[in-house]
Amino acid sequence: MIFRRTDKYGYSRYYGGGGPAFVIKVIVTILVVAALVLGGIALALQRYMVYTANGGHLELPWVNSSSVSDDDGNGDNNNDGLLITEEDGDQSADAAEISADASADASASTQPTEEETEPVDEEQETDASDGAASSGDTSEVADENNDADADTSAESGQDEEQVGFFQRIWNFFANLFAAKDNSGDVSLTPDEESSAADGSASAEADASIQDDSETSGDESTQSEPDEETVTRPEALTGGLLVQHVSIGDVTAGYAEGDLKNVSANGIMLYLKESSGALNYASSLDLSAVFNASCSESKSATITDTIAELNESDYYTLAYVDCFQDGSAGDSADYQLYDADGDAWYDGEDCTWADPANEEFQDYIVGMVQELAAMGYDEVVLNNAAYPTTGDADSLSADCYDPDTFEATISAFYAKLAEAVEGTDTIVSVITTTDAITGGADAVTGQTLENMLQLGGRLWVEADTDDAEALSQALTDAGYPDNALGLLVSSLDRDAAYCQMNLD
Repeated sequence: MIFRRTDKYGYSRYYGGGGPAFVIKVIVTILVVAALVLGGIALALQRYMVYTANGGHLELPWVNSSSVSDDDGNGDNNNDGLLITEEDGDQSADAAEISADASADASASTQPTEEETEPVDEEQETDASDGAASSGDTSEVADENNDADADTSAESGQDEEQVGFFQRIWNFFANLFAAKDNSGDVSLTPDEESSAADGSASAEADASIQDDSETSGDESTQSEPDEETVTRPEALTGGLLVQHVSIGDVTAGYAEGDLKNVSANGIMLYLKESSGALNYASSLDLSAVFNASCSESKSATITDTIAELNESDYYTLAYVDCFQDGSAGDSADYQLYDADGDAWYDGEDCTWADPANEEFQDYIVGMVQELAAMGYDEVVLNNAAYPTTGDADSLSADCYDPDTFEATISAFYAKLAEAVEGTDTIVSVITTTDAITGGADAVTGQTLENMLQLGGRLWVEADTDDAEALSQALTDAGYPDNALGLLVSSLDRDAAYCQMNLD
């Protein structure tokens, strides 16, 4: 709007309005009031909203009060003031005749024969005709209800076509603010009640069938063997598939998952590594000297995991790197040393403890006893003999005399056999193919005879094609069946021999 102001000299100045035009303000005000009124009406009409199986509709009190009364003066809301046409009357009459015939048949089927009872008197015939008439009246009412429902549905369809978009908006707000009754008090026509009853019976029947099928399914499941069930092998039996699982996966809770990924039934853990570190808390004196033990919490986690795997029928193996020991190599009292008196390193750049050192032998024996007490099925000793790699000529003759190898190793194995006697744990060793095929290995000091006293398995890195010949050599030397185990890069479920993956 434009305002004009005149100063004292008669000049006029024009100013623009400070807001929207007056007409716009009036229109906005009217719209706001209309929206508030419509919202109030919508909320007020919620009390008259009735939900049925076919949807929701309004039943206003002034509409219900105009319903047609029956002979007794009671309001018949189902008719909604509709008149019965001549065609409807004919259909009702036909329905009455059918109902009367059905009533007569039912009465005849339930009445005794003429020989046993008196003939039916006129009063009974009158009652039967009255029953037929009453049935006819009921049919008329039912037809009226059906016609009323049909007309109502038609009218509703016409209204929906006429209103369209605005009707959908109205229904949205009506349903949005409706206060639904959880008690299930819903107005249903007789046909809807019958359909609901049939639906309930059908649902109950379906539930019963489902229960029977679930019960049958459970029975069939119980009767069939579980394909994922692990069969726990006994010591020195076939079908042993051992998977190496890292300590990190064990402490993180992935051990059993790692086994299932490769379908293994055995797990191997490094409990003593080549560095000399132990992955359990040992109470042995040398473990304290070497500061080799792990923390109590880590040890408890590993021990608990092994116990759970044993209960789940997994075969458990503890791997011990025996004389290859970085901690012992740091001490002149236990190490293999060279001609200069320094610690000797093998081909893997690792130091060794002297296999002839009885104190260190007792350390390994005590370690095997501790692992057996933890419940391991098998303790696998690697490098449980003299070294096979590195420059052996540089070793000092004081700690490296090949003539004493066999006797030294035999005495050590005798201690191990005595340590696990009476337990459920077997002691196995990793050896060479020369020790098996030739009966002895002069480089390591291992022989078929001194390894046999352990009573365990011989693990060897060899080709699968040589498995049969190696197994036959062990059988000829008096070893039990399945005493051969192959160290493989990946497990082969189709193979008959025992396997262990060290990777």
